[in-house]
Amino acid sequence: MDTHNQISIIEALSCLGDIPLNQLSELIKRLESKRVAAQQPIYQQGDESNWVYFVGSGRLARHEDDDYLGQLSQGDMAGWDSFFHQCPRDHTLIAQTDCFVYELDRQNFTELTQELPAILSGFLSAATPMPSTGTMKKAVAVNKQVGVFMLEDLAAFNDTVRKKLMQCYADNSRVLSYQCKEFCQLAGVDQSFGSLSEHLAADIFAQLESEHDTVLYFAESADPREWVEKIVQQSDMQIVIVKDGTDALPQWFEELLNVNNKRPGLVIIQTDSAEFSESSRELWNVFEPEWHYRFQLGDQRRWASVARMAQGRAINLVLSGGGCLGAIHCGILQALEDANFPIDTIGGTSAGAGIAIGYALGDNAAQISKKFRYAFTEQKPFSAYTLPYYGLLNPKTLDRVLKEISNGYSLEDSHIPIHVTVTNLTLSKAEVLSTGPAWEAMRMSGSLPGVLPPFIRNGYSYIDGGVMNNFPISVARQKYGGRYVGVTFDIPKDDLIQCRYEDRPNAVQAILARFKLGKGNDYPDLGGVLANSLMLSNSRVLKEAVNKADLLLHPPVPCSVGMTSFERFDELYGIGVEYGTQFIADLKESDSENDWIEFYTE
Repeated sequence: MDTHNQISIIEALSCLGDIPLNQLSELIKRLESKRVAAQQPIYQQGDESNWVYFVGSGRLARHEDDDYLGQLSQGDMAGWDSFFHQCPRDHTLIAQTDCFVYELDRQNFTELTQELPAILSGFLSAATPMPSTGTMKKAVAVNKQVGVFMLEDLAAFNDTVRKKLMQCYADNSRVLSYQCKEFCQLAGVDQSFGSLSEHLAADIFAQLESEHDTVLYFAESADPREWVEKIVQQSDMQIVIVKDGTDALPQWFEELLNVNNKRPGLVIIQTDSAEFSESSRELWNVFEPEWHYRFQLGDQRRWASVARMAQGRAINLVLSGGGCLGAIHCGILQALEDANFPIDTIGGTSAGAGIAIGYALGDNAAQISKKFRYAFTEQKPFSAYTLPYYGLLNPKTLDRVLKEISNGYSLEDSHIPIHVTVTNLTLSKAEVLSTGPAWEAMRMSGSLPGVLPPFIRNGYSYIDGGVMNNFPISVARQKYGGRYVGVTFDIPKDDLIQCRYEDRPNAVQAILARFKLGKGNDYPDLGGVLANSLMLSNSRVLKEAVNKADLLLHPPVPCSVGMTSFERFDELYGIGVEYGTQFIADLKESDSENDWIEFYTE
């Protein structure tokens, strides 16, 4: 065993404590070393437990079913509980990076403890968890190593891209970057795949990771194929950066992503002042990115979004459904914009989905408010009553205005990651949209059951996303790391109804009153009952969801506001602006108790 391996194995066994040298020597004789490539399992849940492992280098992740349990690194022992109790593995252990582990099988363990019974105390000490203080929290995966791939079409701008991204970490000494040549010089290896997979290179990867919060590894089209392959395997997150107009990736790179089961994030860069090209939509036929950004090369605000996303620190805004209460969303969005509060991803349901789509497609708060007012207050699509066979309303006006305000865009054209929640009535489940025509996503997510006809796509019937998830903060938590900002409402409180049940209007009287041609009344109409019932049915789920927000904006709703009171846009918008402005002011004043100031003072 060479000197490097001796040092590595001693560090791997450090979890056993200060065991005598003769015991350590006997243990080392019985160990077998094993190299495990990134993303490969050490063992899987349900496997027999005939080995215990010591981590020499690299990082491993523990999973039970779909839950992430935490990670192990150099000096940790793995698989002891099931090994000691001789039962099947209760979790899966996967190499997150290239790893070297040392394994001890059951026969050698039995012989060792028979010869040296005292060594068992070292194993038991290593397996005993530290006492917990405070509330237990579910483990959260972090991005320690990020692969950034700049492909051939962007070659002339590689240096600029790298500088723009790393400039976002200028004040963080625990984030650094390496290119192929720099890393190989540091590790003392050449650029072949065999050398990059050697024990020494794996140790350098592990050392850089342990000493820094995040390490970004840049791969360019001119780099050796072996470096690109290594970074795809090694990294927790992959980011593909292409020039606007790119409609394909190199075949070998597509295959590399598929073989390693990777879904990278996508950044589309516009290098001139021309309009964004629709041809980049073709990339979604190549692979479905985990998320995507699209912006001008010089937009440092969006580079900051990519930088936060790379670290798992994105600011994720979620807007609940609420019909005309979308006007309050518009006002809050204006207040956030005025405060330079960053929004790295956005999503929503129903009215919240429409506003989220507008923002993701590049509209500012004022433009979104103008479109919302035009579409629902001026065009009055919720006044287009028809014979209630498929729904109370004829959707022609709504479809027309949604197509008009979305201007032919698709969700793939969005500038920041977008998620829209809809309900698939055919399959009786919630679905999340991030591709397809923008107007269809708005229409599907806002199809109030009984009020609007369901929207049909690919043979499936879709209705309002609020039926299954009116405040989809859980979706944001599943898709993105970071912090979660939510805006939601209570069900509007109505004044006491003056109209008696016996005096309720008949159909003719109700229609005349609707068009202000007869005596008015306050008896609840069908549309209002359906909309409020929808929100009421989600009240329990909503209470659970609000606990998942790091920041929750809960603006007041005036009495007697129905879900279709779009004529009160100006009033509701003003409430949103006032509430949002005060919320930001209070946040700044209370910043001694939180660290949001780093975001809203950028």
